[in-house]
Amino acid sequence: MILTVILDEDVAQVFTTPESVNKALRALIKGIPPAMNDLTIEQRLATLEQTVAELKRQINDAPASNNWLEKVIGSISDESAFLEALEYGRSLRQADKPKNQRAKAQRQAVRGAKAMLPDTDKSKEEADNLQRTQVQIEAVEQLKALQAAEELEALQIDAQSQADQGGEAIGLDTEKSKEEADNLQ
Repeated sequence: MILTVILDEDVAQVFTTPESVNKALRALIKGIPPAMNDLTIEQRLATLEQTVAELKRQINDAPASNNWLEKVIGSISDESAFLEALEYGRSLRQADKPKNQRAKAQRQAVRGAKAMLPDTDKSKEEADNLQRTQVQIEAVEQLKALQAAEELEALQIDAQSQADQGGEAIGLDTEKSKEEADNLQ
């Protein structure tokens, strides 16, 4: 069998003769493990197909469950509807209890809800501290902006006075004052 092989330019620089290409291909074929030959792949594919067929048969032959709960487990996918159903069931159970037991259950529910809430005094104190800190940060930023504006104004006055005195020196000083103002901000 004759096979024509077209080599890329860089590969053709390494393999200059047909014999060198054949030698490299033979070495490559020898390096392939025997498990990768066509016969083994076909055997592996046949084994996989048999396994899949057996699994399908097991699923189809499995007896249908008579337990209604096993049939409905996982069928509720809408969480809000599920939670609504739970609340409705809870309210029905509470309605069936005598009044003194209902009051006790309500107190327990309130205690449970309070336990899950954060300590309001501590939370209020933390919120006040956070607000004070934010106000302080804003005040510092306003002060820095005001100082930068004053320094910029002073630099502009200096630049104007130098312009009145010198003419050409203003170009350098104006650039310098702009850089200084940018650095201050």
